[in-house]
Amino acid sequence: MPSLFRLYIDDSGNVDLPTTNKPDVRYGSISAVIFNAEYQEATFNPSFEQLSKRHFGEGKNGGCVNIHRRALAKPPQQGPFSILLDKDRRAAWDAAALRMFDTADYTVISACVDKVAWYHRYPDWSGDFYEVLVLAAIERAFYFLKNRDGVAEVNIETKNPDKDSRIKDAYRRVLIDGTDHIPSKRLQKCYASLEPNIIRKEECVPGAQMADLIAAPALQHIRHLNTGRDPITGEFTRAVAHILEEKKFYREQGRGPSGYGRLWRPQT
Repeated sequence: MPSLFRLYIDDSGNVDLPTTNKPDVRYGSISAVIFNAEYQEATFNPSFEQLSKRHFGEGKNGGCVNIHRRALAKPPQQGPFSILLDKDRRAAWDAAALRMFDTADYTVISACVDKVAWYHRYPDWSGDFYEVLVLAAIERAFYFLKNRDGVAEVNIETKNPDKDSRIKDAYRRVLIDGTDHIPSKRLQKCYASLEPNIIRKEECVPGAQMADLIAAPALQHIRHLNTGRDPITGEFTRAVAHILEEKKFYREQGRGPSGYGRLWRPQT
């Protein structure tokens, strides 16, 4: 019987069609964080929830608060994340979070696009960058799953109705149409459904939160590797990127992560 995996997708940067030379508009990405379902339920979820409650307290009904990157990067004056305005508590969170990123058992596939370079290469293109990125990630995740006799449930945390619809449509088209290298029948054997699960933020799903925390550092790291511009300035983000590069980006047969766990479009 195939092993069950769960794949959590989140985006970073700008995945809309218009572009400029500004880095926050020019580049977009999605990251897929993959967990073995048995490990996730037994080990990762409880430890992530303990980490969350230890640093940010309990949410409604004794549950966890939803940890998300924007609140960590710019803590508000009020609410559970305001504790990060305190230097010592910030240092304690950063150290604990980095241990979690380092020691948890998960695999990351991040696909990034330079939209200016894409339009330069394909001036008549009129598609959706979500499909470009989802296709790249789903194709690489197929090889991960095939090599482990696995099948994956795909999960996406809700953003807004437009983005939810775009990413669902992109995922469905990739599985129905297949890719240049993988026929649809083979692709569908490794995925549990033609529809991704949409997760509400208030559900506070650890895997979805992990994907949110990883997406931005992955994009910043891959962007710098491929362009030589915009090096990561934040110490915490730099540390997360180092962990991804050394341990967590998907790779096979002793090869590095380039072309496996970190993907750049258009390909050079």
